[in-house]
Amino acid sequence: MSVDVAKRRILDKVPLASLIGESIQLSTRSGRQVGLCPFHQEKSPSFTIFDDHYFCFGCQARGDAIEYVRHTQGLSFIEALKYLAEKYGIEAPELEDSRKAQESRQQATNLYRILKTAQAYFQHHLEHQGSQVRTYLHKRGFSDEAIEKFGFGYAPDQAMGLVSALLKKGFSLKDATTASVATQSQRDLKTYDFFRHRLMIPIKDHHGRLIAYGGRTMGDDPAKYKNSRETPLFDKSHVLYGLDRAKEHIRKNKRAVVVEGYMDALQLWNHGFGETVACLGTSLTPHHMQRLSNLTETVYLIFDGDQAGKNASLRTVSNAIELPKTQFKVVRLAAKDDPDSFVRRQGPDAFEACLGEARDLLDFAIVSKVGDAHDLAIPDLIQADIIPWLKSVRDPVRRSFLINKVSHLTGVDRESIQQIMIARPKGASAQPKPKPVEAPKPKQEAIRAAYTRKLTNIEYDFLGHVYYSQPEQVVLSEIESLLAVELELEPLWVDLCHEFLKCLKKGISPAKQDISSWHTSSELAAINLMKNFHEKESAFQAENRQSLIQRLGKSLRQKQLQETVSILKKRLDDADIQQQTEILSAISKLNGEIRSLER
Repeated sequence: MSVDVAKRRILDKVPLASLIGESIQLSTRSGRQVGLCPFHQEKSPSFTIFDDHYFCFGCQARGDAIEYVRHTQGLSFIEALKYLAEKYGIEAPELEDSRKAQESRQQATNLYRILKTAQAYFQHHLEHQGSQVRTYLHKRGFSDEAIEKFGFGYAPDQAMGLVSALLKKGFSLKDATTASVATQSQRDLKTYDFFRHRLMIPIKDHHGRLIAYGGRTMGDDPAKYKNSRETPLFDKSHVLYGLDRAKEHIRKNKRAVVVEGYMDALQLWNHGFGETVACLGTSLTPHHMQRLSNLTETVYLIFDGDQAGKNASLRTVSNAIELPKTQFKVVRLAAKDDPDSFVRRQGPDAFEACLGEARDLLDFAIVSKVGDAHDLAIPDLIQADIIPWLKSVRDPVRRSFLINKVSHLTGVDRESIQQIMIARPKGASAQPKPKPVEAPKPKQEAIRAAYTRKLTNIEYDFLGHVYYSQPEQVVLSEIESLLAVELELEPLWVDLCHEFLKCLKKGISPAKQDISSWHTSSELAAINLMKNFHEKESAFQAENRQSLIQRLGKSLRQKQLQETVSILKKRLDDADIQQQTEILSAISKLNGEIRSLER
């Protein structure tokens, strides 16, 4: 009965439109606020807010503020009541069902106060003792205004500086340790500052409440970055760094950008990408993904360019499939890059261009898994990883497209893939593993048989030398001219030339770029050809690579011109007199260009 009283009080005081407007974009229509329904996919808004409830005219979803929080955040009824009471400062003693609950609330209040006191302490020391930190931040492009806006601070190199300040304010060592701004030494059992000689970054929850800290060393501590321990306020699996600041930008820009660390997020904010959040070094959890899915239909995952970053992207696949309303995309950077270094070096326009080249997460995962696997391991890979992904895709059109892609990449026929996808009863005999259409060949033989025969020696050598080239060794216009012809060129060669051009225009050698970010007509062919280049790297060493590439390009251009002349000669028999004159004139010009190339 008392809970019903609390429920009525909470529903009377919660502004429903404001609550829902935090997670979906609302507009006014016929005096009512409407938006795209968060519970089903739709293109036109049918989700309508009334005074005391919401109703979707598309899927008939209906409820009040409590039901909305339960369904969007996965909370129980009591959890939803407590969440709303805390969020809007509503007294609900009926929900405090025990002394332990009251003690927990009091502890949380103390921890918030400790962290607020610590923030004042860190900012004071940044202002009075933090010249080294300010110089560091200025070098990374942060102005004094940005330093203040982002709440940077400095933890001085003192053993008990903050601890002493907290004790003077009347806080206990126990609560300071629980808040993870202090730590007890196992050697002498004394309590010391948890952060020392570090640039301090405040971490807030999605309501903007300070709950933890991150610190970057200003000395030679091997632990370059150090975060608060998990506390009653801070659970990394539930916290997205910067969401309190980014959520309005996410709604406005209709996309979210997810990076690994707070310095990546801070740098992207500093360059105008306010829709950025960070997952604080942990994997992107189902809770993180659901929260982002409630805000936008497009999420870009931008992890570091190394193998660890690639693995971080792959770990999100299964959870992303469970959120079909949201499209998750992967942006791959060069192996030694991260968003922080990339945007500082290349600028916001180049970073925006990277977003434009993002790949669908599941597509990226399938290509990456197959590309990293040995031929003989592909049947096991299909059953263990890819089939569960495909079975979880609800959209039949998308699933069919992906099945075709897997078949194309692996050489496993579509029917075998569909057969293995059919669920079998528990205990039933296992389905046979899918069999490739042809027996697997050794890698090098497969490469030669499937791909190299399509490329002439000149095309192969040209690709290899451009692949290993530096931007200053290539005249980009010469490659572009080779592609701007009305001839039926080998698709793989054309695709790779385009991808190499993209890399070189960004100032990156193609050999240093992750191939998983490339778009080619045959991903497996491209992957294997690049592996072939790496195995034969010594064959592509050249003292004057620029001259060699120009010479190979000239040979390719000459071959193209000769093919064009042959095509034109075949048209002469069917042409009238005027057309013959035009064709002969064109042939004469082409022959002149061929002769000039032979000089």
